Amino acid sequence: MNKRYILLIIAVVLSLGNLFSQSKDLQKADKYFNQYNYSKALEKYFSLISENQNTYYSTIKIAECYSKLQQTNKAIEWYIKAIKFPDFDYHLYYSLAQELKKVNNYDAAHDYMQKYLELSGAKPREYDYPLNNYIRLLKEDSTRYEIYKLKINTQYSEFGPVIYEDNLIFSSNRPKRTWIKRDDVMTGQPFYSLYQSTVVSINELKEPKMFAGNLKSKLNVGPVCFNKEQNIMYITGNSLKNKKGGSVLDIYTTKKTKGKWSKNIERVPLQHPGYSIAHPSLSPDGKKLYFSSDMPGGYGGMDLYVCDNKNGFLSTPENLGPDINTPGNEVFPFIASDGRLYFASDGLQGIGGFDIFFVLPAEDSFSYPFNMGYPINTSADDFSLYLNDDKRTGYLTSNRSGRKDDDDIYAFRIMKQLNYCLLIGTIVDENTHKPINGVQIVIKNNNGLIVHKLTSDPNGGFSIYLKEDKDYSFTCRKKLYKQLKGKFTQVQMLNKNILQIELDLQPK
Repeated sequence: MNKRYILLIIAVVLSLGNLFSQSKDLQKADKYFNQYNYSKALEKYFSLISENQNTYYSTIKIAECYSKLQQTNKAIEWYIKAIKFPDFDYHLYYSLAQELKKVNNYDAAHDYMQKYLELSGAKPREYDYPLNNYIRLLKEDSTRYEIYKLKINTQYSEFGPVIYEDNLIFSSNRPKRTWIKRDDVMTGQPFYSLYQSTVVSINELKEPKMFAGNLKSKLNVGPVCFNKEQNIMYITGNSLKNKKGGSVLDIYTTKKTKGKWSKNIERVPLQHPGYSIAHPSLSPDGKKLYFSSDMPGGYGGMDLYVCDNKNGFLSTPENLGPDINTPGNEVFPFIASDGRLYFASDGLQGIGGFDIFFVLPAEDSFSYPFNMGYPINTSADDFSLYLNDDKRTGYLTSNRSGRKDDDDIYAFRIMKQLNYCLLIGTIVDENTHKPINGVQIVIKNNNGLIVHKLTSDPNGGFSIYLKEDKDYSFTCRKKLYKQLKGKFTQVQMLNKNILQIELDLQPK
């Protein structure tokens, strides 16, 4: 055999062996990532980069690991490295913008988000003006809420508050008094269990103790919700591993009989193999079940879904659509007694990581989302809101500045309710009374901040939600017409769900 041919064969074999080794190392790194063991995944991805293997992919995964571990500055550093590669995925601009908001770098976040929007072709309404302007709008109503720290928090994580009878039920990974010690591979800390704390007042609670400790679950438990009669509990819990080796979430139910919760739990018939279904919220009348899931057919990471609930039989899940769901994550839905749906999102425009939003019931659907503003939301992650029946007090979860170590539960009181009026307008020619298409409308508040920019449709129409207890000024511009200025006042809007108006433009 020709010597050169033999050397070629040896070179090919060595090359294939090296490729196999690269593939094997990458598989290990991805396996750790999919198991939520981000610290181990980081070690493997760094090793691949040091050997100049899968450099671009590993750079992105390192950024994602740091983001998951809430090491925001390092996540920013590695996302910036990733966008320096040729032909990088433009979705990285979106991820980088989200991280920059967490450290209050709103100018840079706005610039990167605009780059993402230009390349994606998306144009959500809340991105029409500078992010700093939007943040100022969210923070100017800070007197609407009072926030209270709770003494039930520990150096561990507490989240998922919900009221059951006279107790606050929540999930925590604080160590349990047990002979068997089992830890979560991602954090090295105990798994989450359910706790209860008797409510004395909105911000005063008694020492927590275990709740429904007999539930059969080997891994994490919570959050939960209850039916109106409070004899059926819906539980988020770990399920079987997905195809990538990671753990997924499912929703389970258990019933209360003779004053005790059954230790046997049943999975609700919503499984989508390999994907998570979590964070249940049952409507007050029990007819609809809301939840979040990353099942196929959504708009991004976790999306919000709803099912009809008829005597325990659930209909096919319906995605709540692109006005609510985004390329990011929408999680922790809570449906209040007045029909408002609250949830957390890191994809909608907000102050920081996850912000809490709500949508209003509108016929058979919902309005577009409204950010609850500061201090309900901060530059940290704010999520898992529960509103009491009085619609004035409640609880939320946050890892905001001043926390003890991890996610904590806060109480809040609404000092001034955030209500909106749907303004439906028509713009017509003053002489012919025919509708005018393409009129540019700019609405500002009393502080001169732009609240909305919009354009009239072919029928001269426009619609917008405005806070009913505020005054606004507006300007209408259209070629060949004189500029029109005017006001929308709280006298017009207060206590009205809908306000219809007609504006006349005078030709030049």
